[in-house]
Amino acid sequence: MIVWQTLLGRKVAQGSNGCEVWQNPWYRWLKFDSPAIQTLLSRKQPERPVLRYVPALAALAKASPGNLCLLGLGGAAVVHYLYDDMKSIQIDVIDNNIEVIRFCKQWFMLDRLKNINVIHQDAANFIANEEKQYQHILIDLYNADEYPQHCTTEIFFKSCAKRLRPGGILSINLAHPKQHFPVLQQLEKTFKHHIVIPVNKTGNLIIHALYGKQKRDWLDIIGQQMALKRLSWDAEFGYVGEM
Repeated sequence: MIVWQTLLGRKVAQGSNGCEVWQNPWYRWLKFDSPAIQTLLSRKQPERPVLRYVPALAALAKASPGNLCLLGLGGAAVVHYLYDDMKSIQIDVIDNNIEVIRFCKQWFMLDRLKNINVIHQDAANFIANEEKQYQHILIDLYNADEYPQHCTTEIFFKSCAKRLRPGGILSINLAHPKQHFPVLQQLEKTFKHHIVIPVNKTGNLIIHALYGKQKRDWLDIIGQQMALKRLSWDAEFGYVGEM
């Protein structure tokens, strides 16, 4: 996807595994070995999201801050967006790409954020073996091509549920339409209450899922904490919200 914010861009860093950092006077962005932009950040105001999916993914965590784990660091756009609301809460960020972590510290102002604990590890391995519990787990995992298959399984989502406190929320960004429904089918085996948010003018779909409460509680959370323009029911996807 080419967006106007990337005009006049030049490459400023190249990693050995395909990571690239580009910038112009106003924006900086991260790419893998493909034309797709993984992260796009304002150089002067990194806390203001540029890509449309970021506010939708982080909506419930921002509305009700709590102990949080982010699977997938990327260019740190999500943690910059959340930082002002979560300065007193440690955020654990998991990423298996050491060059992404290095580039984030060098180019994407990660070191400004004092409450971020970055862990170099595979997301599925971390979730399966970690004992800490979270109020929010956000998943923003992508390589150059797609969301990783080993993080689409029933086993993975059961591990996520074990890492959530009762009433905790799992939020997932899915960028490729071909993966929307298959991933949702696996998630529904563990999480009975969810809402999907199609991100306007993109192929992204955000899924928010509640663990360990009743349907009425979930509808209350949606109504109180999400600024939805519309809520409807779809026979395949369940509750569909428009932000």
